[in-house]
Amino acid sequence: MKRLLPFALLTFSILGAVLFTMSQMSQGSLAHASSNKNLAPVYEHNQAHFFGNPNHKTGDRIEFANQVYDANNENVIGSSDGECFFASETVFQCDWTLMLPDGNIVISGAQNDQQANTVYAIVGGTGAYSHIQGEVTLTSIGKITNGEAPQYKYTFHL
Repeated sequence: MKRLLPFALLTFSILGAVLFTMSQMSQGSLAHASSNKNLAPVYEHNQAHFFGNPNHKTGDRIEFANQVYDANNENVIGSSDGECFFASETVFQCDWTLMLPDGNIVISGAQNDQQANTVYAIVGGTGAYSHIQGEVTLTSIGKITNGEAPQYKYTFHL
């Protein structure tokens, strides 16, 4: 029995070191993923022009490229680039990428242009956002004309 005690202590020490190392490795990746939990809102300033038909008729596809501003809606921090396909006179499917200084966030979903708020899926991301999951609510700011508002506020739900 006394001969087994050193062996048991050594075994438990090794097992403890392995488990500690594994927990530290998983906490590192979770910390990276959870660092997005406090992602501040950003604002998109819609440009007056589109690449495509600005009258949004069923079957049309448009592409857009807009500047994205910080949480104070003052400084340009990136861009919003993507495209929309108009499934009806009021509903369109959009896919786009928010290109931010520390990575990209890919967003997708359908919107009814009669609504001021729309929830989209966050499809994925790169860089600091490589593990991002959740939804983003786009809130139209200003008067909506031709299905577009002059600005959109992005509120992240991660």
